[in-house]
Amino acid sequence: MILRKYLNAVCHIVPVQREDRHLLASIVFILQLFKSISARLLLLLSYLQTCLGSFENMTRKPIEHEEASRSFEPRQSSPSGESQSSAGGSSNHHPRHSSVLSAQSNGVPATGRGSEQRTILARDLALLSIENDQPRTPSISVSGSAAETGTESTQGWTPASSRASSSISWGGVNARLDALVFSQAGSATPPGRRPSSSRLHTDSRGSDVARSETASTQSRRRRSSSRLAEPRHEVESEELPSEPFHAPAFQAAFGDAKDLVSMIKNGLSTSDLSREPESTLARLVRESTRLANFECQNTRTVGLVGDSGVGKSSLINSLLDVKDLARASNSGAACTCVATEYHYHNRDDITVEVEYFTLDELRGQIVELLRNYRFFHLHRQTITDEAELRDCEERANLARDTFLAMFPTHLAEDDSLLLQNSEEDALGNLMHWVGQADHLLQGNQSAIRREVILTHRQCSDRLMQLTSDRRDTNERSAPWPFIRCIRVYLRTFILSKGLILVDLPGLRDLNSARRKITERYMRNCDEVFVVCNIGRATSDEGVKSVIDLACKANMHNVGIVCTKSDDIRPDEAQRDWRGDNARKIQRWRTSIREDSAALDGLETRIDDYAGEEELSPEEQREFQRLRQKRIRVKQRLNDTRFKLERFIVTTRNGIVTKELRSLYQDRIPSSPLEVFCVSNTMYWEYRDKPENVSKPYLDLSGILELRKHAISIVAQNQHRTASRYMKDDIPAFIGSVKLWVQSGATIASVERKMIIYNTVQQAEVMLAQSLASPVSRPQHVGGILCDIFKALVYDRRNIAAWSEGSSNAARRWSPWAWNTYGAFCRRHGEFQSSSVGWHNWNEEAMAIMMSVAPDHWQGLTTAVQTLYQEISTQTNGSLTQARMLLETVIDGTPSPIETLCYNIEHRRRQLDSEISGSFELFNRRLSSLRTDALSCIRTSTMMMLVEPVYDAACMTTGGKGTHARQVAEITRGFGDQRLFQDLYMEAITQFSELANNLGTEVRTAIANHLCAVKLDMDSVRNDNVALESERDPEFRRRMEQLVLVAEGRVGVLHHRAHI
Repeated sequence: MILRKYLNAVCHIVPVQREDRHLLASIVFILQLFKSISARLLLLLSYLQTCLGSFENMTRKPIEHEEASRSFEPRQSSPSGESQSSAGGSSNHHPRHSSVLSAQSNGVPATGRGSEQRTILARDLALLSIENDQPRTPSISVSGSAAETGTESTQGWTPASSRASSSISWGGVNARLDALVFSQAGSATPPGRRPSSSRLHTDSRGSDVARSETASTQSRRRRSSSRLAEPRHEVESEELPSEPFHAPAFQAAFGDAKDLVSMIKNGLSTSDLSREPESTLARLVRESTRLANFECQNTRTVGLVGDSGVGKSSLINSLLDVKDLARASNSGAACTCVATEYHYHNRDDITVEVEYFTLDELRGQIVELLRNYRFFHLHRQTITDEAELRDCEERANLARDTFLAMFPTHLAEDDSLLLQNSEEDALGNLMHWVGQADHLLQGNQSAIRREVILTHRQCSDRLMQLTSDRRDTNERSAPWPFIRCIRVYLRTFILSKGLILVDLPGLRDLNSARRKITERYMRNCDEVFVVCNIGRATSDEGVKSVIDLACKANMHNVGIVCTKSDDIRPDEAQRDWRGDNARKIQRWRTSIREDSAALDGLETRIDDYAGEEELSPEEQREFQRLRQKRIRVKQRLNDTRFKLERFIVTTRNGIVTKELRSLYQDRIPSSPLEVFCVSNTMYWEYRDKPENVSKPYLDLSGILELRKHAISIVAQNQHRTASRYMKDDIPAFIGSVKLWVQSGATIASVERKMIIYNTVQQAEVMLAQSLASPVSRPQHVGGILCDIFKALVYDRRNIAAWSEGSSNAARRWSPWAWNTYGAFCRRHGEFQSSSVGWHNWNEEAMAIMMSVAPDHWQGLTTAVQTLYQEISTQTNGSLTQARMLLETVIDGTPSPIETLCYNIEHRRRQLDSEISGSFELFNRRLSSLRTDALSCIRTSTMMMLVEPVYDAACMTTGGKGTHARQVAEITRGFGDQRLFQDLYMEAITQFSELANNLGTEVRTAIANHLCAVKLDMDSVRNDNVALESERDPEFRRRMEQLVLVAEGRVGVLHHRAHI
């Protein structure tokens, strides 16, 4: 079996030709001369003799078969491009120099597996040469292409006279025999063997050196297989989502459509008329330039939110495929509370943009931090609830860490300044120090700084400086407390698909300002993933907080990512699971133990044979059999280990996914709840290994699946945009070019021209009156929506009843114990106490309003949809009527009127699509406004209005009568009718802004498309356009042919793209 495998390997290395028989005969002759060097030559000699006999039989076949075989040999082209003959490439082999092999001697390119193995055999034979008999060592020729792909080159070996002695290391030969036989068995390299460069050892002790080398197991494991470097995994080659936009046919059609527009643009630009700015042709050139440069600029934002230490930063790095770009915080320091966005730009460098808080925003944060710090240190004796005491201590520690980061020179040695004097005096000192900070802080304006960075490593260091608690040697303040968000612009594959990734702090962040930022980001994201450790996924408080927010804010786009999916031990899995799963694990573990023991035994026996100076033929065969068995056992052991790891990882992933969906599916309207289990550790462990090794593990890591899903988020909208581009934008442009051509080629009587002119004028007037006149309904979309809101929502409010209900709720809280009441005030009404349990004062105060207001807002949503249907019907109907009017003068022959009707239909679809998109965006913003008005999440309007009430209650802390003052502030604030009046005033103000923006978008869309229709009409009725077209008849004829070609190709593109 071993001999047959080796024969197959040699047959693959040396093409079957008559010259090869002479070559092998020469090799055998040399080996016979020097077989006394080592017993291992006997093994190689027997192999080559057998090969020689087989080759003699093969070369006795008919000449026709030999010529036919030669006809399939690859040829190597000369630099000039001429094919060179391989006939005489090896005709002058000297018996004493027959080991000189050239990768080009038989005209076979030195690339691919065959070339590599020829080089390997040449190297091994060269190692067998005796320097005392040969004046110079062999020179192995390797082509440049092989060198480029990683094949070791042996050109330029040193002369034999410079060698210390003639002793030989058999490590390289043994390793290459393993590689050759193993490759014939179907694998690239023996399992467990690491590729490395082989070395030729020289020592005066001769066989002692060889014996010491082969006796070392560690050395044997480092032997090189000298194979070509396998390609690593490329993110660009990953499977794209099964969305129509990513279908190869659609992408090809989209690219061809842009090429088609470029072709028309080039044709139009050949005329001198295109350089006259006021000409119709110049306008068409500008339009063709815009369409040729069209890109699907649609973007979608994906937010990753989670508590510290769950692996968000590592997950960001894996998705971006940039190692250590977003580094996790070190030593658990108080830091990295900054939201970080990752955007795409098509440059090699990286841009980091830092947006700072305004002075007003910082003042609000400092007030809250100072109050938390002072309350804990001045009133900790009054806190009786242990949970509240721990919470207050955590908030005080956060305040201390933040202040130390902001003001190290003032507070590094003594933070008692925060407790001295009154709260107002301490706040004044802090704000004075803020004014001295070098962060471009201004009143109510946010400062932005940008810097360009060249490498990923430099970017990582810069992000660490911005988001960590480390300060420079000058003890300046750390920047992170002053930063609202960071934006990083770089070129990566996933970002190039239109995604924006956002790394967000957890919703349980004790800094309320940071928590609000996270909440606002989440509400604006197209999809949000809460990141958690898979071992605690079902009990993770961070997951619960995100799911709670999704329910309150009516978010439909929340998923879960569980990290550390590979963090599971087989023995623990076997103990925790039962039935078939446990039995499968036991079988694999038993197999691994048996194969490991067998491998150890094989290693010992192989070491024994390797340590012998001479081996008998039987020992040689046994030695080779053991080596082959070792390869098989190693491969089986590796396969079993991977099967076991894959089984326990995928099984645990499935169990956790099922449990998470059982817990949260009913609370998330989406179906089903998206759950991904990933391992960043496994991804980066195998990321840079050869793809044939890494791909199974990269798939198992789950990162590829998550990246594919993220790309699919933006694909649907991109498909819609690209389809509209190919289906309407390009055909309408081609129609405009065709109208310009026809205006100079059409010959009509004066009477015919007058009929066409009058009909076009009538169609234009009709469109202007129905869509663009001051009394046209589409011109007043914003005002109509405001009237609807006032009638359905604003006028139906019942301020008196709602205020009475809120006041009654406040009176129900007043009998509570003073310390419990104070805790609720400090937590903005949302807290859980051992004495009263969980309560949300804000929801209880809004209960009466919430019993009727949602129905009002639902009626508003229905009315908006009805208005869209009316506007869409009117715009479509008006353009259709204009087209039908123009069709009445079509006389059955190709004419500009027919082309104009064709173009009006495309303009109608373009306008309808644009208005539909505007209303779709308005509805998303209306849903967010409804959440602001009707919910009690931290970023809602209600919470914005009641925060001053809680702040006033907290200001009364200290001294006698504290509880009574707090109750009075809360009761007065929640019983004030201005609370609900301001709530609805803010709602109508925000709605009016949204409605007016929508009205502007609709009017702009109508004006733009009516202008395009008017320009097309001018090509039919305007004599100046006709004269322009007639100025260069030859150019007009060329453009006529180009239009005919373009129209045919557009139909083909639509068919290929399935649109």
